[in-house]
Amino acid sequence: MADLPTLGPRGAVDLIQTYAGIDFSRVLNFQNRQGLTGQQILQQAYAAIGGVNQALINKYGDLLYVTTADTVLYRTGETSRTKTPKKVEFTRGDSVRTNRTGHSLPLSDYEDVLDWGEIWLRDAKQSDIDDDLQLMTERWQNRVEDDVLSRMFTSTEYPQGVGYDVGWAVGSGVNVPYIPSPQSGVTFDSTHTHYKFATSASSAAVQTLIETLVGELRHHGHGGSLTALVSESDVSIYTGMSKFVALQPAGFMIVPGNGSTAVQVAQGTVSGMPGELFGYVNTSKGIVELRYYNRIPSGYIFMSKSYGQNNPSNGLALRVHPDIPFGLMPRPIIDRTMTPVMEGIKLVATHGVGVNKRLNGVAGYFAASASAYVNPSFAN
Repeated sequence: MADLPTLGPRGAVDLIQTYAGIDFSRVLNFQNRQGLTGQQILQQAYAAIGGVNQALINKYGDLLYVTTADTVLYRTGETSRTKTPKKVEFTRGDSVRTNRTGHSLPLSDYEDVLDWGEIWLRDAKQSDIDDDLQLMTERWQNRVEDDVLSRMFTSTEYPQGVGYDVGWAVGSGVNVPYIPSPQSGVTFDSTHTHYKFATSASSAAVQTLIETLVGELRHHGHGGSLTALVSESDVSIYTGMSKFVALQPAGFMIVPGNGSTAVQVAQGTVSGMPGELFGYVNTSKGIVELRYYNRIPSGYIFMSKSYGQNNPSNGLALRVHPDIPFGLMPRPIIDRTMTPVMEGIKLVATHGVGVNKRLNGVAGYFAASASAYVNPSFAN
């Protein structure tokens, strides 16, 4: 798969000379009290923002598929399993045609501003510029993280014109219900949902919940190793499970002294996903990679199958504008006078995070006496 179209450090710096109609040799022709030029300030800003753009893709890329499409279309399931019939002589077979449904993908514009002003820039120190740029990169990282995590864990459907930006597969009770096609002899009905819960936070109950989440992905044909993203504060719950396998460094093997204990050998993906890999769950339906991340609230777990960076089978979609790469894009703020001078930087972006494959993601929630899946809260 091609890399995600991202505005990285080099691409951002190249923008300095590409604004039509602006003579940057004049606009940037100043030097402040500490010797900083406009060119240097812009280069630092663009490189910092481009670096965090690329870091975000490195962090979430294995969960995403980039697209410029505004909708995702897919086939709905039949009420029962069917197969091609034998041909009958002199009689044409019955005509069949599938039913289709779909959902919308969000797309929003974002903006942050460093409106320093000519006088402030004249006396600014390097540390002043660095601190402001660090604040902008942190705010942008928070925006993208909340967009991704919100779509991972939230079942809410958000209106998009006459359509909806939806969550994972839910068979009824929503604006865009989805009952998938039968898979390997398993059929589905309106009770089918990819939002599961457990009524206890014990290690045994959470292990049972993980088995349930794995089953939801397996019966839709997602084989191989799966990845579970969990809360950092819940790590002790997972390490206490009877089927937990501790992470062993590559090339090492632990041979237990007790002959009845299994040899522990484990390898897995260590990049392209948020969080830290800390172990595995050896479920009855295959291996699950466990990664903890401090932005995930306690009591929540998300599971999916990664098919590699920017793969169309990945669960989440990153929608971008056809003419704009992903990432925060710096634009200089110019004082429109006879002798124009840069006064600040405007930072703009356009993107949306939605669900790409409604069957390649399942969210879990566990709490004492829980009676249903409850959406966590992520800031908008």
